Amino acid sequence: MAAAFAQGDIRIIGTGMEDEIAEPYRQHLIPGYHDVKRTGVEAGAAGVSISGAGPSLVALVDENNHDPRPVARAMVNAFAQNKVRSNSFVTRPAHRASIIEEA
Repeated sequence: MAAAFAQGDIRIIGTGMEDEIAEPYRQHLIPGYHDVKRTGVEAGAAGVSISGAGPSLVALVDENNHDPRPVARAMVNAFAQNKVRSNSFVTRPAHRASIIEEA
């Protein structure tokens, strides 16, 4: 993952989002998880994964090649097909970290 970020290779970053340790234990807590994940990738996301402790999902989209809004809409629709109300929003990562206070 670190090498993919250093190289700026979003495809490899998306692959690195596959979590074979925690995801199998947590995916059943999110109704329609597999449908939503598959739909997000089919709509153009490089990767989809459980975000933090859940129950939210995060999709990584290269906006140079795909508009992230249809990805978000597709995932919301997939949740709806699984009888789950959801919201979406599109955001960007911060440009860089900054030191607020040195110890």
